[in-house]
Amino acid sequence: MPPRPWPLRVRDIIERAVAIRESTSGLTYDQFANDADLRDANIYRVAIIGEAANAIPEAIRSRHPEIPWRRIRDISNVLMHVYFGINLATAWRTIQCDVPEVERQMRQLLAAEGEAP
Repeated sequence: MPPRPWPLRVRDIIERAVAIRESTSGLTYDQFANDADLRDANIYRVAIIGEAANAIPEAIRSRHPEIPWRRIRDISNVLMHVYFGINLATAWRTIQCDVPEVERQMRQLLAAEGEAP
């Protein structure tokens, strides 16, 4: 199977960020932490964001050094490889603070590269 074009990877990130935002809007940390399905789905979405970011070509990433590419990938790696040791408070902060910023940055990247959102 040929690799997916990078704009589709960026859209994957945006779609997952939107899904996270919509599914956690108005929730408290306790609601998030106590709902295993919701929690697991959103942690998985964060992991997909990291994997998609990792698949964006270096040429694109180097043109956008304002995006913390390494940090996005590192968060995904921590969530996927720590398994039962995931710190839920860290996951919640990532969902509430980092994911909206990543969504904003990805939308800006598409605009800067002349791609439709």
